[in-house]
Order: sequence, then structure tokens, then C-alpha cells
Amino acid sequence: MENAGFILYDRTHRAELYIESDGYPQVKRALFDLQKDVGAVCGEPPVMAADIEQCRRPVIAATYGSSGLADELMKKGAVDLSPLAGKTEAFLLASSRISKKPS
Repeated sequence: MENAGFILYDRTHRAELYIESDGYPQVKRALFDLQKDVGAVCGEPPVMAADIEQCRRPVIAATYGSSGLADELMKKGAVDLSPLAGKTEAFLLASSRISKKPS
């Protein structure tokens, strides 16, 4: 079966939303808006996670070059953020499999 993409919400699972505590306010706002929109469509919003290590299927909102977690994910080869280099107000949708938070 081909990759079906990333499921934010279905009857048995829902993704957790995560942003580092020192994330930019604009990025936090975008993640809260996503939470609200998914809740409006699905009837139940995704959980806003406080600890990335407790997440099974996180949606991570981060700022390229300013997020320790995003930088670590890129170093580990879990995600390629280079298309965002030098851009402002851009985003990247990527799916990756990691077993634990990068150290």
C-alpha cells in the first residue's frame, strides 16, 4: 500500500499538536487555529501536547533556524527543512518516523 499521508483525526486516533514553549507567538497562533479548525470539522479538537516525548503522532510547529527540536530533526535526517532557507512566512508539510525525541 502506498503512503496514505498523515491522519490528523479519525475515529480511533488523533494527532497531538506540539510547539516548543519558546516558540514564536505567531507560530503558536497558527497551531491553535489548526486545533480549532480540526475540532470544527471533526467535532473534537486534537490535543495540544505539553511534552513531545509523550506524543505518539505529533504535528510539530516550529521556526526554521530558531527551534532546537526542528534543528535536531534535520540533523538526524528525519526531515529536510532546506526548502525553507531564506524564506519568511513559509511552511513545509513533511511526514517522518522517529522512535524517540532526538537527543
